[in-house]
Amino acid sequence: MSLTLRHNDIINVNTESTVFTQSMTFGTLASGEVSQAIIVSLNVPDVKAIAHIKLGLISIGNMEFNNEMFGVEANNELAVNYTPTEYFQGINTDGLSTSAYNIDISNRNQNSSAYVYLNINVPLNNIPDTYVLRYKWFFDFAE
Repeated sequence: MSLTLRHNDIINVNTESTVFTQSMTFGTLASGEVSQAIIVSLNVPDVKAIAHIKLGLISIGNMEFNNEMFGVEANNELAVNYTPTEYFQGINTDGLSTSAYNIDISNRNQNSSAYVYLNINVPLNNIPDTYVLRYKWFFDFAE
């Protein structure tokens, strides 16, 4: 899933980095199951460049956080059936670009982020549920 933002979609918040929030649905998963990775990237074509890209996990619904549950990994190559081996280490509860729990994302080119692979590892003894997570992109841009 590629997120393409136009200049008028960009939100500036008190000189913080630019932010944009999106939700991901991973479907219904059973206890002990690992979801397929959802691949996302950020694309902002009508600016000169984007930089300092970060991705924060800002909401996990009614789930309890586990630091080996929410997989995230960035890669400049698009790969099929890739499983992240890194994890979010916390939830960005303040919604700021400076949160220690945000993940740094490299640029694939001057207007696009690397591909980001996201998945969920459902802990044992969880009741099957539909998992909807909210992420927030942070980035700076030059016009």
